[in-house]
Amino acid sequence: MSAKYFFDANDGRRWLRDLEGARLDGNAAAQDHALAVIREVMRNNEAHTRYWRLRVRDADQTVTEEIAFASVEENASKELKRVAGAISNFAVTVQESEHLIRQLRATMAQMDRKPYLATLGGRRLFD
Repeated sequence: MSAKYFFDANDGRRWLRDLEGARLDGNAAAQDHALAVIREVMRNNEAHTRYWRLRVRDADQTVTEEIAFASVEENASKELKRVAGAISNFAVTVQESEHLIRQLRATMAQMDRKPYLATLGGRRLFD
């Protein structure tokens, strides 16, 4: 039985959300599709995309997997894959920290009874 999966890419600065998704036959098929997507994005562009990540979400928006592009790069050495994975993880940590700072600023503004609305890409980040 097929289910809908979404494949979000992180380019080191932000998550690029898949709004359409794809109907696939389970998590294994979703992982195979994710690897195919990564290979297609990296084709002839390995140096630019090796620090990217792909996140797989199911129809309930639960993240089922997150894959570093470098881990899929066929011509990369183990050391390059390790370093690229670490850089990718660091970029995600920085993004999450920036999000927490925006949340903190919103909370502080609310405590001071000042208006504050944080958005990213036109989408409200939190209530």
